[in-house]
Amino acid sequence: MYDVDPDTYTDSKKQKVYKTISYQEVIDKKLTFMDATAITLAEEHNLPIRAFNLFAKDAFKQALENPEFGTLIKKV
Repeated sequence: MYDVDPDTYTDSKKQKVYKTISYQEVIDKKLTFMDATAITLAEEHNLPIRAFNLFAKDAFKQALENPEFGTLIKKV
């Protein structure tokens, strides 16, 4: 997950990649990959979320096999 839209901001120096981020940071930084209500509900029920590019080659396989794949959203 990036802090800016990589399609809009193509300069990689302006993009921050998150490996782990808290629910509150997602909401505070307005990272809009997912509805804010869904983020809040996941937080209330302590459900971690793994966000990744589902269009990447073998994305689901990587998400299942590699715990470092994508961004983990959880209580920090």
